[in-house]
Amino acid sequence: MKKLHFGRYDYAAFLAFIAYAAGSVIFPVVIPDLAEALNFPLESGGMGAAGALHAVRCGAMVLSMACAGFMAGRFGLRSSIIPGLVLMSGAVGITVLVPSYRFLLLIMFFAGAGEGMLEALATPFVQELHRDEEPGRYVNFAHGFWSAGVALATVGAGILLNNDFQWQSALLTVALCGVPGIILLLLPSPAEQVKLNASGSKSGKEVLSSAGKIFRCGRFWLFFAAIFFAGGGEWCLTFWIPTFVRMVHQASVFVSGVAMALFAFGMVLGRMLSGLWVPQKHLPGLLIGSGIFSCLIGILIPSAPGVVSVCILVTLAGIGIGPFWPTIQSVCVDKLQLDSTLIYIILSCAGIPGRGVFSWLQGMVGDIAFIGLRNSFFLMPLSILIMTVILLFACRKKRA
Repeated sequence: MKKLHFGRYDYAAFLAFIAYAAGSVIFPVVIPDLAEALNFPLESGGMGAAGALHAVRCGAMVLSMACAGFMAGRFGLRSSIIPGLVLMSGAVGITVLVPSYRFLLLIMFFAGAGEGMLEALATPFVQELHRDEEPGRYVNFAHGFWSAGVALATVGAGILLNNDFQWQSALLTVALCGVPGIILLLLPSPAEQVKLNASGSKSGKEVLSSAGKIFRCGRFWLFFAAIFFAGGGEWCLTFWIPTFVRMVHQASVFVSGVAMALFAFGMVLGRMLSGLWVPQKHLPGLLIGSGIFSCLIGILIPSAPGVVSVCILVTLAGIGIGPFWPTIQSVCVDKLQLDSTLIYIILSCAGIPGRGVFSWLQGMVGDIAFIGLRNSFFLMPLSILIMTVILLFACRKKRA
């Protein structure tokens, strides 16, 4: 198997994924503190309001991603990623000034708009850099840095909060994470720029024509549905693990951050090892096997007797869930042989709402007295089971 080779823009993408992840997960980590400060305490029926924050952010991401294809077609992938990174980091930093829940909803909209640009374009950016070199391996490896960002943000925030720093300090630290990626993206890399020359040369009419070909492909809609449930299953854990550990198992902020970091570490392993060891042709089998494994692990999480068992289970769940998002996208591109940038963007427009819907739904279910937060975690294996069944149909078909 060929060794992976990286250039300057690869490292810029890695840093962008870290910053994007940190900006995404810092809110679940500090949400109990934000809820107290802005008067929607979680233990008093505020879990639905907390889930709504993520739903608003996901809605903004979808709107942003709908514009991302046109921006990338007109200005190029690299030039379109930079403003997304600036907007997301700025919104996270401004959160420390919000006076009420309504203002927080507005800030989440702007943060989501920036994240939408990153979600839509960072993956095809890596794809284009390595389109002739088993791009699925590079995409999986690069997505490992998203999970690394999750781990760094949750552990770092947990350390700060556990040592009596205010939640504002955690948000400001995360906001600064976007600076290194912005700087590296602004630096020229002539050799890699040659590989990106195809982007930035399409008119709006050409983008719409390419999108129409994708929408007319029936097989595409199977992958579209699969990634919706994949995003839902992933964020049932990503959004609610810190709260689950703090409220159900009465652990500290630091321990809840460690649990979240272990889940992210599992995702790092799942993605990077897939990128290093699983050839492109075996990615469909990886999806089905990981889906079955993750579903079985997810069934055990609600009944975990203590924090240690929760940490073990979420680490294993992370290993299984990690490859879902990038691999579904890569397999879809491989089988359809259509515009790869638009496929990545449109699939993300399904996955992001999946994250928001299931984050909100789990909060609403957790507010129901006879179910509670613990049993709401059964939504995770349910969504992954549905995803796996859909992929059995999508992946068994031969390349178009």
